[in-house]
Amino acid sequence: AVTRRLEQEHGLHHRQTRALGCFSVEQSGTIGPFRYQDLLLQAKNSDGDPRQLLLMVLDQYGDFLNTIDPEMAETAFKEAYQLSKDTLGTDDPETIFRLQNLGLNLQDHGRMESAESMLKEAAFSLARVLGEKDPDALQAQSFLGQNYLSQGKLKPAKEAFRKALEGQTEILGKTSFNTLETRENLAETYRQLG
Repeated sequence: AVTRRLEQEHGLHHRQTRALGCFSVEQSGTIGPFRYQDLLLQAKNSDGDPRQLLLMVLDQYGDFLNTIDPEMAETAFKEAYQLSKDTLGTDDPETIFRLQNLGLNLQDHGRMESAESMLKEAAFSLARVLGEKDPDALQAQSFLGQNYLSQGKLKPAKEAFRKALEGQTEILGKTSFNTLETRENLAETYRQLG
């Protein structure tokens, strides 16, 4: 179903080689193999914890699909998040990052309210688990601000950006990419507030 949808919606050509378990996509004469099924088999047959490898595969598969069609990626992101919760627990940073990825994916295809709740939970959890001044927690706060701004929720956006910018300036410096991006988003928020 995934390969058929890729071909129909994006004009991509696919081939699936069952013997290798290899998924490849050809576009503009270039072939980029994606060994999703092969990696799943490796995960099942590995000596270590197969769930860790499976999580990695689901993350990569979701990222791959997200470049083609965010809606297709949602299933992989959901599976990765659920497996991560079951395997690592809800307070593990990797689980929280997967929740954030799912929220960003939903935001990519316009499901802003669903994305907002996930991004809010991720920002709160990362600040609690990693500390409020952790760069990843600050970036999560900025992602939440972007979601608010996209919805026209300017006061919460201003607060999220202000909080992120304060920490990013202190921890990352005034000229880091994340700091500059957050500063630009805060300026846009003030412009819209008038």
